[in-house]
Amino acid sequence: MLNRSGYFNRILRQIFVFSFITTSFLSHSTGIPIGLIPYQSFFKGKVIRVLDGDTIEVLQDKKPVRVRLANIDAPEKKQAFGRWSANQLKALLVAQPVMVTYTQTDRYGRIIGRVFTTNGTEASRFMVQSGAAWVYERYNTDKSLPALQREAQEQKRGLWADPNPVPPWEWRHKSQ
Repeated sequence: MLNRSGYFNRILRQIFVFSFITTSFLSHSTGIPIGLIPYQSFFKGKVIRVLDGDTIEVLQDKKPVRVRLANIDAPEKKQAFGRWSANQLKALLVAQPVMVTYTQTDRYGRIIGRVFTTNGTEASRFMVQSGAAWVYERYNTDKSLPALQREAQEQKRGLWADPNPVPPWEWRHKSQ
């Protein structure tokens, strides 16, 4: 049985191999030089703060790095289920070592990333499964998330217990 560090390192190796194969395939099939294909970066750190249900701060090399969870949109703090959603993410991540994989930043300078715990749990999947966030359809790249959201809806988990939950993007638009 692998210890946490061994499991974490195995996941990293798998990500590297997958990234290499994907990049090589894209380069070969498109004719684009490897250096011009967006690549996936990663870092390890410890979660020091949960700002809301889809944004965290990770301490990496003694510096806080703000990370927006990829593929999801959680209720805003002042919105129904907003604090509950943030508390779900806190319970999963605060003071935990994590690995963040990412390819881009947003207009606020936050890394948009997939966050993994040492036991392999991905934070975005956890939030959708528990009914603490919506799949952000406009930006979603994980084809498995919509099915997890449907399951959470059917089971009335979290925000889906509300008969008419308001997606955060609609709530933000109405609040402006």
